[in-house]
Amino acid sequence: MPHATAIAPLPDTETSMLAARQAALPHSAQYPAVDHFSEAYGAAQYAHALATRGAGGLRPLSLQVEVPFCRTQCLHCNRQPIITHDIQRADRYVGRLAEEAERVTALLAAPTPVLRLHLSGGTPNYLPTRHLALLWDQLNHHFHFAEDCQASMTADPRYLSARRLTELHAIGYRGLHLLLPELDDDVLQTLQRPMRRKRVLALVQAAHDIGWNDVRLEIMTGLPRQTDSGLRRTLQDVLQTPIQLLRLVPYWHLPQRFAPQRLLDASDLPDGQVLHELARNELRQAGWLHLGLDRYVPPSSPLRHASGQGRLRLDAVGYHAQPDTDTIGLGLGAVSRIGTQYAQNCRRLVDYEAALQHQLLPIQRGHVMSADDLVRQGLMHALFCQGEVDLATLAEAHLLDHRVAFAREWRALQALARQGLVWLEEDAFGATATGFDCLPQIAAVFDRYARHAGTPLPEPASPRGTA
Repeated sequence: MPHATAIAPLPDTETSMLAARQAALPHSAQYPAVDHFSEAYGAAQYAHALATRGAGGLRPLSLQVEVPFCRTQCLHCNRQPIITHDIQRADRYVGRLAEEAERVTALLAAPTPVLRLHLSGGTPNYLPTRHLALLWDQLNHHFHFAEDCQASMTADPRYLSARRLTELHAIGYRGLHLLLPELDDDVLQTLQRPMRRKRVLALVQAAHDIGWNDVRLEIMTGLPRQTDSGLRRTLQDVLQTPIQLLRLVPYWHLPQRFAPQRLLDASDLPDGQVLHELARNELRQAGWLHLGLDRYVPPSSPLRHASGQGRLRLDAVGYHAQPDTDTIGLGLGAVSRIGTQYAQNCRRLVDYEAALQHQLLPIQRGHVMSADDLVRQGLMHALFCQGEVDLATLAEAHLLDHRVAFAREWRALQALARQGLVWLEEDAFGATATGFDCLPQIAAVFDRYARHAGTPLPEPASPRGTA
């Protein structure tokens, strides 16, 4: 197939402005976003939350463990990983995670089994298998995994093999979230992230054959030098593999915020909106269901059935069909939620290590949710998981008059209804077929923190194609 000409790019300033506005939208059910946490919240408040856990109702636990290391710097990255080849740093870090786990469990009231464990990063599979096995044993010792605990990790396929997948599966990991972000050679060379297409596709098949029961992929749209034909071929290839979920992630070009992106030529940027809609249409035509937030599942997916039965849930890792949990975050920058309190760990390694050396919880900032926060979070969760919100039921559960509480938001919804993005009833609203692709824009109507911070409400893009 001949290599197609890239779609004409937007001017650099316009691209950055659009990217910044889109990046500020709600993209998870966590509310408020961590940018609105306060440093007035510290280790003492988090310790109290742990010690009084269960006072408002006891829930199972989940663990979110951050592994911040990467071997190389990918130019498109919008994170701030620690680039190193020094494996001794990983040794020390796994030891720090064990120390943090011990401190947390010493304070934790009413411990309950861990239903979910996820390792994110960075590159969790940067750690050698022996480190990941040790980490598993330490976490299980301190927190006790449920018999059916779903353990998953984010992984870079460049540092995986069928043998390594077998070793990790033997430890107990069952979910694999692969970050590609593309399979086109030209795009990957531009990003300084070379990998062979056939090898990646073979790894996905190997994971399935070994027994990984939840393999998910992330594909990015709008990357430098990405073309319609190249993206279409990538999607056609990955849709032939036994994956359980595919997430489309728009590339946000923000070189003023993420230094590695400054090495990318803005003139190589295609029209990301056009490519994103192309990808959506490819998935629709293949019969994949849009769960929401650009996560798509095949017809046989258990998440598809959970969605139809109203059992779909959303957390920081993604969609699932398990009960809601309290979340304990471990590691650099990890976010915990205990009851109505959020706490985020230190985001600099030197600060994180110093806190643990002084036998302190490594908390940098946090947030205690108000009654209004809980209402808005519940509303966003319903919107992201069901695509609609029953305001009457929500109002009854939280003892409020939704017509008064959301009078300003209702006017904004009426404007979205005129654009064909939402439907409105007296005590309910939801996304139309077209608006389902714009759930973050709809949710932004209810993001009071972003509004108070002066973040402008973005205009939803003009819909293209059939939703």
